[in-house]
Amino acid sequence: MAVDLVTGQHRWNSPLGSVSALTPDGSARPEWGSPNLGGPIATAGGLVFIGAALDAKLHAYDIESGREVWTGDLPNSARATPMAFRTPNGTHFVLVAVGGGDVFGSGDHLVAFRLPAE
Repeated sequence: MAVDLVTGQHRWNSPLGSVSALTPDGSARPEWGSPNLGGPIATAGGLVFIGAALDAKLHAYDIESGREVWTGDLPNSARATPMAFRTPNGTHFVLVAVGGGDVFGSGDHLVAFRLPAE
């Protein structure tokens, strides 16, 4: 969900991830989304990244519309707030901690995605 900080009005609301890990029979519907177990980050490029769902994906949403524009596969669920950084040569990355047991998958990982050049 995005809130306009000037007016306090809701700008958009989009489902996050999937609970298909809890419904292996395929009964999970996309509009259900997933419980949120971490926070998002917003980038200067107009994207909101979050990986805090029960599915094994990092999600990117358009900051203006809330439309999901990209997902990246993860080895397990991420229940941590991603971070963004830029290397000295100007390459941008988003990094997220993944795993931790239970329905989130076994093992612990740090996964980085290189963002396209601006």
